[in-house]
Amino acid sequence: MGKVNKEVSLLTRKNQTTIPRKIREQKGLAPGDKIAWILNPDGTISLQKVVDDREIEKFIGIVKTTQETDEIMGQLRGPRS
Repeated sequence: MGKVNKEVSLLTRKNQTTIPRKIREQKGLAPGDKIAWILNPDGTISLQKVVDDREIEKFIGIVKTTQETDEIMGQLRGPRS
């Protein structure tokens, strides 16, 4: 198991908190990102960045080709032995 990185932040009167910079940087969090708060069975709380699958849909259809998938995969893999 890896080294535990513990950082501390304050919960404000409005029930808001700041995610410490080291944690934000390690997890690639930026302003506007959605995060999920997870209450684990052992009572600990985890958070993770929410990835929107719709973001991936932006790239569908970008590459135009007349080749079939099998042809492209054959070119990528090379000749079979």
